[in-house]
Amino acid sequence: MVSIAPLATLSNRGMDDSGGSGFGRDQGHLVDLVQKEVKLMLQAAPDVARSVMRANPTVLEGLGAYLEGITYTEELAA
Repeated sequence: MVSIAPLATLSNRGMDDSGGSGFGRDQGHLVDLVQKEVKLMLQAAPDVARSVMRANPTVLEGLGAYLEGITYTEELAA
């Protein structure tokens, strides 16, 4: 599972240039809401990727070719 740093840490706790709080008391609720949504999107990402690959096999073929190219390039660099 991916660990997400608290958004308050990333956004400097909502401080504006003057040092005052830009969001006030609602910030904690908004941070919790955004973290929950981001977590749900990250958890759904593998299912979405599988659906895309099932619906369009050329995506999987293209991904395989791309990954083979990366591996080949790394082998040449070694």
